[in-house]
Amino acid sequence: MMQSVTLILSVVIAQYGLTEGYLKVSLLNTFSYRSDATTVTHKYFKCFISETDLDGVSVTAERVSYTRNGGWRNPAPYPPTKDNQRTFNVYLQSSSNKAFGVYACEVTLGSSTTSVQTILLRSTAEIVPSDRLLTKTVNIGDTGVNLEMDELVEVEVEVEWRHNASDTFSQQQTRIPIPRGNRLLRATDGGVYECHHANRRDEALHGIQRLIIRGKYSDHNV
Repeated sequence: MMQSVTLILSVVIAQYGLTEGYLKVSLLNTFSYRSDATTVTHKYFKCFISETDLDGVSVTAERVSYTRNGGWRNPAPYPPTKDNQRTFNVYLQSSSNKAFGVYACEVTLGSSTTSVQTILLRSTAEIVPSDRLLTKTVNIGDTGVNLEMDELVEVEVEVEWRHNASDTFSQQQTRIPIPRGNRLLRATDGGVYECHHANRRDEALHGIQRLIIRGKYSDHNV
């Protein structure tokens, strides 16, 4: 039986801080993503450009962060292919849950670049964000910020956290304070946070949430 991957947030249109930049760009997923699907319709998301003048536009895509151990489990998306004048399809490698993770579509027009991100989790995940959202937006200097996950499947190992694919920290807790330590929130505290069961990161069954930090030096247009 094929395992499936679904989006907690199925349509991403500059919401919750997922867009960086000032060009009018949307990222769209309207289907349930099947990680082992063989049909073409289950292998891509769409990057839609709303700008009126597209002369000289450039579109690229990337995996934002490693969310499994080993580079081969974190393949980059294929180069975007033009579906029509304003829409580009970003195809993903789907076998063995390789589509799991965080992706970005970048659109450059002249001197302006906009990045739109999305996160793909498995529908059979053992750990998911408690608020069922893929991002959380706060401000530089905030206090009392917490990230929290729900452990849907309890196993006989502790949970571990990672920040931007770092080494693990804060074992045994599904709720953690940000920042770690007695200080105010900084821009560097933002990024991709993972919560997974110890020694099971490779299985892509864990939760991911991106922390967006806005402030004086933020370029988020939300």
